[in-house]
Amino acid sequence: MPRSGPCAIGLVYEQIWHNPRMLLVGILLAQLVSTDLRPNRSDLADRVKRMDASWVSHKDVVRRQAAVVEISGAVMAFFSGQTGDACRALDRAMSALEKKAPAGLDALIVRSEPRVAKPGEDVKLTFGWAYSASDTPIKVLGKTYMVEPSKNLVVSVHAAKTEGVQRISFESGKERRVASINVINDFDARVAKLKTSPTSSAIADALQQVAAGTYETEIPAADWLARGERIQKLSWKAVEEIPAVDYVGTRFRVQIPAGAPTDAPVVIALHGAGGSENMFFESYGAGAAPKEAKKRGWVFMSPRSSTGAVPACLAWLRDQRRMNPRKVFVMGHSMGGGLALSKETLGAKPDALALFAPATAGSLPTAIGDTPVFLAVGKQEMAMLHTSAARLGIQLEKRPKSIYKQYDRCEHLMIVAEAAADAFRFFDKLCR
Repeated sequence: MPRSGPCAIGLVYEQIWHNPRMLLVGILLAQLVSTDLRPNRSDLADRVKRMDASWVSHKDVVRRQAAVVEISGAVMAFFSGQTGDACRALDRAMSALEKKAPAGLDALIVRSEPRVAKPGEDVKLTFGWAYSASDTPIKVLGKTYMVEPSKNLVVSVHAAKTEGVQRISFESGKERRVASINVINDFDARVAKLKTSPTSSAIADALQQVAAGTYETEIPAADWLARGERIQKLSWKAVEEIPAVDYVGTRFRVQIPAGAPTDAPVVIALHGAGGSENMFFESYGAGAAPKEAKKRGWVFMSPRSSTGAVPACLAWLRDQRRMNPRKVFVMGHSMGGGLALSKETLGAKPDALALFAPATAGSLPTAIGDTPVFLAVGKQEMAMLHTSAARLGIQLEKRPKSIYKQYDRCEHLMIVAEAAADAFRFFDKLCR
């Protein structure tokens, strides 16, 4: 599924704008235009993240059962390249979880131009459609406009005067959503400076993609920029979470809790096909895995999945942070689960594996030796992966330190959210 990400652990102030009387934002202009606005990966990522949060918040089995059907449809639409259909299915899944009727507001997508604004600059917000819907009235900062299926609505506003993430709500009836604008001083010059250092160049690359409108998901750009500047000035140790690192051909995100000892256990998480280093931090149960790691004071790393990703992460810890983890745990979802069983990963001698609906042929490689394995699959998983997981499960029954567990009312995308806590409890036993 898509690469994903809201994040905001605050190095800079994030401004949330709700009350028009308190806003420095003013509507200047609204117009209807016939330009074509198509849903993209970022629109899909936005829905995945919101749906993840909704899934974690709603435990009702009947609602989840209805949502699982829609989420499965979203997965199939995504891999078929039908982004709009995937957005629609995720919106329906959220409606099922929250027990509300689908609304026209759900179908809207929003773009800001420029993507990164100077304080006080005029910014155009364009409202369009992820998929077909009926005319929808929306209220933006106290004024109501009609968004028509054949046209996009452009509303011009003033960017805030203070650096941060500026959030502007738009409403229709009782429903409400939020559009974001990144507001940053001297953006180009500051990013260019980040680019000159190997410790912050990957963050600069991500920020340049944000400004170009090509980054895969919405991020708090001012926060990431401030992190990069702290890292460049003080070292990797200046922040607990580094949003982007490039090392020996691998990009990853890493979280190292303050005060973690040099031998703290590390969890390296490999995302599924179509994902990225952002997926475990931003999605998969609204960042369930890094939260579990942080509670334990463990290092958590999520690279772009590849055969060399795990060795690259361990090399960075050793070479750049002088860390030698006493335990190395690897987890992987779907394609990432298959990579966790690759000879390159197993060659790094992980102490245990956690596999979530892994994409495998259904047999354990001989190189795995006696490595303990936690295997999780949803009972509503797509047939091919469910069958291969069941075959692995039979083999794991013969391994006393391994666990095979099925989760009801759960499919491919939500299995990490459901099973992450159990996987960490499995790791806990091995640490003891």
